[in-house]
Amino acid sequence: MPSLLRPSAPRWAIYALGAPSDLLTVVVVKDGLVLSQTGKDLPWLVAELVRECKLAWPQWARRQSLKPQTMAAAWIVSDDQLFGFEWPCSPIWGPLDIEAESRLEASAQMQLPPAQLALSYEVYRSTERALSVKVNVCQQSKVDACIMQLQALDLQLQVFTTQSQVAGLAAF
Repeated sequence: MPSLLRPSAPRWAIYALGAPSDLLTVVVVKDGLVLSQTGKDLPWLVAELVRECKLAWPQWARRQSLKPQTMAAAWIVSDDQLFGFEWPCSPIWGPLDIEAESRLEASAQMQLPPAQLALSYEVYRSTERALSVKVNVCQQSKVDACIMQLQALDLQLQVFTTQSQVAGLAAF
């Protein structure tokens, strides 16, 4: 079963407050209880929160000591750290066409090869009933760096998003 679906594990979120060298806020949520730490040293923040988690959720801590599990995490950056744009879709495009066209447009606008981009998009109907797509994109290397940092801390990146999209994390 994917770690995202385990209701017994705490959910982690890392908020990057500004540029990568600025402060980070790490938040852990489980059973309605929210624990958080803010600072610049991610390994220290996670270690402190793991210690607090073990005190707050002793049953989870016992299960963790018997069989360590990688825990799901979301990495949230400020909106200005991702490049975004909107544009109309052709009504005959399917999901693969929308992704391909969005990737090509992002590549042209950012002047980077399509393979170097991490892409997220949302299709919606405009007020004129035409289909449009809202695209958020960043360099894949930025996402890869976050993945590696979290893996070293036994966290698994499940979501990479912006502050304005945090409301959509309720299901996470």
